[in-house]
Amino acid sequence: MKRLLLFLALGTLLMTTPANTNALASIDDDKKAVATLDTLYQAAVKNNNATTMGRILADK
Repeated sequence: MKRLLLFLALGTLLMTTPANTNALASIDDDKKAVATLDTLYQAAVKNNNATTMGRILADK
C-alpha cells in the first residue's frame, strides 16, 4: 500500500512539473514585458500622448 501511495504521489508530481524549464523563463520575460508596457502607457497618459497609447493598445 505504501508503494502504491508513493507511486501515485510521484506520478502526480511529475504531471504537475513543467516539462520545459524554458516555459518558466518565458513567463518571467512576459511579466517584464507587461510591466514595461504598463510603465510606458502610464507615462503616455500622463503626457497626453495619444500616439504612444494607440501603439500600445493596437491589435497587431
